[in-house]
Amino acid sequence: MSHQRELGAFSCLLLGTSGALWAADWWADLPLLPADLPASAAMALLPAACAMVVLRSTHLARRAFDLRRAPRPLLLLAVAVWPATLTLAGPVHAAPPAVTGVQAVGLGVAVGLGALTEELGWQGFVWPRLHLRPLPAAAALGVAWAAWHVVPYVHMGHDASWIAWHCAVTVCVRVVLVWFFLRARRSVAVAALFHASCNLAYFLHPWGYEPARTFPVAVALCLLLVASDPTRWRRSDAGARGGAPVRSTA
Repeated sequence: MSHQRELGAFSCLLLGTSGALWAADWWADLPLLPADLPASAAMALLPAACAMVVLRSTHLARRAFDLRRAPRPLLLLAVAVWPATLTLAGPVHAAPPAVTGVQAVGLGVAVGLGALTEELGWQGFVWPRLHLRPLPAAAALGVAWAAWHVVPYVHMGHDASWIAWHCAVTVCVRVVLVWFFLRARRSVAVAALFHASCNLAYFLHPWGYEPARTFPVAVALCLLLVASDPTRWRRSDAGARGGAPVRSTA
């Protein structure tokens, strides 16, 4: 199966299964999960599952354990950079919800699993099939990733302004994530580590999170990372080779 057909099959399967969860949230009025997440937040498990269905193989899951590709300082930076970004954005009026230590651990496990299954799909499967240079590929993937989350954001009660600003921040997050991914020799595990750190920072940062205030800092971070290694972002084959694709048996 060609890369275009694989991406088409993945997109249809992902939208179909996600749509079922969105509908269940809206019409069955399912209770919210911890941290005020809708039940459809379970869609984080779907990108990996859909990719494996398209590939007719579970070999993609092996990339969940490729942390050894990355130097330790890069791992520490992946954990610290987004909390630091929210700190630079400044405190907001609404503090994050108070959580107990047990709740924080449970949230960390859930967020880590969700980040890993998302990135197995986004960076492990979709990325090597985007035959684009890294920066436009990261931006395109960021837009798709943000759009995929809009329905749950509406269900959580966010207004249009918050959603628009947060989607803009989400595109920046994908650019930063791709920088870590490329620096870590296309490690999906490092991408998932940064992804999980971002989500935990949104929930637990003591200063809270306001996307309109975070966006300028996120853009500055993206510009800094792009300027720090412009050659890496200009390589025309980086998107196509974003990790050895697992070939379908079809």
